[in-house]
Amino acid sequence: MRAFAAAQPSPYNAVNRKLVLEQRTFEMSYGFVGQDKAGKEGETDNAMALSMQPDAASRSRSQKPCGRSSVNCSTGGTAVDVPVELSRILITELGDGQIIVLAEKDGNRNFPIEIGISEALAIRRRLEGKAPHRPMTHDLLASVVQSLGATLERIVINDLRDHTFFATLEIRQDKKLIEIDSRPSDAIALGVAFNTPIFVAEHVMDEVLREPTAEERIEMLRARMEILGCKIAELSSRLGDDEFLADVPEAVVADHRRQLEEMENEYEAIHHLLKKIS
Repeated sequence: MRAFAAAQPSPYNAVNRKLVLEQRTFEMSYGFVGQDKAGKEGETDNAMALSMQPDAASRSRSQKPCGRSSVNCSTGGTAVDVPVELSRILITELGDGQIIVLAEKDGNRNFPIEIGISEALAIRRRLEGKAPHRPMTHDLLASVVQSLGATLERIVINDLRDHTFFATLEIRQDKKLIEIDSRPSDAIALGVAFNTPIFVAEHVMDEVLREPTAEERIEMLRARMEILGCKIAELSSRLGDDEFLADVPEAVVADHRRQLEEMENEYEAIHHLLKKIS
């Protein structure tokens, strides 16, 4: 697993969570935006793919590596699952949304998923092999699986419906294969310590990396503006709080001001572009 390896170059700067402030970036870089959800309504993480488009060659089906399938990739028929790996995990102190990037093992495609802070911290902790004083949720589930004499064979992100990702845990107990519905974030948090292989269904990969329509791009820009507005209000409130300013180190204050400036610049750039389009 190439944990923390660099993702492909992109106009979307995931490290600083901002877009390059150029009109061509906003016109070209927005890809699919969806959610990552388990069974219950409301238990969601945001998931997004922004400007992670492959080159023309990697779009060709004959260039794609085979995953689990009963037929050859080049002959059509049954869809394959694409082997991917966790290539980056990016955590910020602002807000609940954190970023993981899944990269195709034997190809050029990759895409980020925005997940919750709890799942992001669990993934990082388990990836680093740091054991908590008492079992956390994913540690407990891992212990249950092992105590029942079972193994987590695969994680498959197997569907995308209504802008929502779905994943399945494939657990083997003796000769029995048990499939359990899961959010991708929980599945990866569970499987990362075991180096469990991760797959993405081909149709999900195609959908998440497809070229969005003009209407979808505009809607994504508006949604991004709404998120930025909330973040800007939150940061402005913190920086206007004398008690907060007195309690935190100057470096934190400086970082907040930097992020506020970046968000305000991005907000204005999107606003200008939408005004020009309309």
